[in-house]
Amino acid sequence: MSVTSPLTAAIQPTVQTVNLGKIADLICSISGFPKQSISWLKDGHPLRAGARVRLLSKEHMRITSITKEDKGMYQCMVKNDLESVQATAELRLGEVAPQLIYKFIEQTMQPGPSVSLKCSATGNPTPKIVWHLDGFPLPNNDRLMIGQYVTMFGDVISHVNISAVKSEDGGDYECKAISRAGEASHTARLNIYGMPYVRPMPKLSAVAGKSFFLKCPVAGYPIDSITIEKDGVKLPTNI
Repeated sequence: MSVTSPLTAAIQPTVQTVNLGKIADLICSISGFPKQSISWLKDGHPLRAGARVRLLSKEHMRITSITKEDKGMYQCMVKNDLESVQATAELRLGEVAPQLIYKFIEQTMQPGPSVSLKCSATGNPTPKIVWHLDGFPLPNNDRLMIGQYVTMFGDVISHVNISAVKSEDGGDYECKAISRAGEASHTARLNIYGMPYVRPMPKLSAVAGKSFFLKCPVAGYPIDSITIEKDGVKLPTNI
């Protein structure tokens, strides 16, 4: 006479949120008889063990140094000669402030060729990258194009491509990665040989009692000196 009982399986915890770089444990609790095999899947595909993904026992899986690709649905499948059952659990990533993983460098060049400025950022949720030139939005012209895409791992890559650069394209270019978890920025200068040039500035607003910052949007290279005047009087006039 053989004794059987229905198989059951459950993964604990059923939902967990883990920060990047941390450890996640998934334990498949099984009951029923006879038990034969236990297999693990991720998003419906067989889970491959490796340096970071290890089976501590048939029922206990551990993932170390969590990365973005670890998020998703995990299943443990239990089979015997009579039936098979599976349990499912979700691994979510905690919020991570943006980090810039690639940043363009300062360049000095002659007018004429094209130039590409690139920034890449990671974080959770996937950040958005915005660009500024000397603190203002990039000028709108047909020689300047901005491209942005997200990789399969959730990193964002953004390019600013400028064709046939002119001296007035010079200045401090900033890429800023922004998400609800925070922001990160990088600034480097693009120097184009040519006569001094000051880009038109929009009207600026300041709040009484607060600090006010003004960056002169100057281009051309090399520049000997920059002065700022208010109502025809050279600044600063006081501390």
